[in-house]
Amino acid sequence: MSESEDDLFEKSFGKVQESSEEEPEEEPREEPKKKKQMDPERKKKLLENLAKGRETSRLNRQKKSQVKKINKQKEVIEIDQTLLEHAKNTKNEKELKEEIDKLKNQLKEKEKDKELIKEVKKQEPQKTKNVSFVSFWD
Repeated sequence: MSESEDDLFEKSFGKVQESSEEEPEEEPREEPKKKKQMDPERKKKLLENLAKGRETSRLNRQKKSQVKKINKQKEVIEIDQTLLEHAKNTKNEKELKEEIDKLKNQLKEKEKDKELIKEVKKQEPQKTKNVSFVSFWD
């Protein structure tokens, strides 16, 4: 813009204030109220109560920590017992294979026994008894 345009602009809109040159006015701050001074006796009593409370909470935290440790130890013992029982109840592969072979042999023996019984029954003729009916009324 040229100077003539600036003049026309100022006439129509007024003079523009530049904010960088002028500082805004500061509002006066209110002074904070002064704190009331505590009696030394009251302060001493409050500090004693605070120390007692801290000691009590520390003891309570220690008790809870001990209870948690005991419960965790019980859980570990229970898990160990379960694993030990499982190990006692399960047999290793070799023992299982031996037991399976033993049972197979028993089955074979029983089948042989059944076959022998069938052969014996075929060889023996069946004897029938002649039963006559006797009546007591005659």
